Amino acid sequence: MVHMEPRDIFNYLAQIPKLMRNKRLCVFHHNNTLSDLGWKRYLSEWDKNLMGRAGGSFSVMTNDIMARFLDHLGYEVVLQDTESIPVTASGSRVRQNSHAARSGRGSSAGSACAPSSAPQ
Repeated sequence: MVHMEPRDIFNYLAQIPKLMRNKRLCVFHHNNTLSDLGWKRYLSEWDKNLMGRAGGSFSVMTNDIMARFLDHLGYEVVLQDTESIPVTASGSRVRQNSHAARSGRGSSAGSACAPSSAPQ
């Protein structure tokens, strides 16, 4: 989700539970613009993204915004990894983050449910 705009990420997250067909665990990979490396990436790209985004640039996302999206849509976050740094095809490292979440807040371990609140 590092190349998607926040409103598109929210829409994507809203669609996932019905597509999962009772499968419960999802991993969402996103960037964190406020981390040291995320901020460095933002500063290196901002002038190329005025009046629209270049295809390979990162969107503006933070751990708090992603957590808010997941909570609003009824996901249960079971793990948030803020330490892993994936390596790109070119070999450079970029700080990104992952949330592992279940679709359906408070549901029992053996069941799956759709988000408990509709997007507003």
